[in-house]
Amino acid sequence: MAACNRSCFFFWADWQERLSRLQDTLRIFFAVLFWMSLFFWGSAWGGSNNSGGKKGQRFRNKSK
Repeated sequence: MAACNRSCFFFWADWQERLSRLQDTLRIFFAVLFWMSLFFWGSAWGGSNNSGGKKGQRFRNKSK
C-alpha cells in the first residue's frame, strides 16, 4: 500500500506539471492570437486608405 501511495503521488505531480505546461502554452497561444487579431482589425478598419502614408503621397505629387 505504501508503494501505491508513493507512485500515485509521483503520477499526480507529473499530471499537474503537464497540465501546467498545457495551460501556459494555451495562454501564450491565445495572447498572440488576440494581439494578431487587434493588429489585423486595426489595419482592416483603419479608416481611409493610408497604405502609402503622407510621405508616399508627397513623393507622388512632386514627381508630376
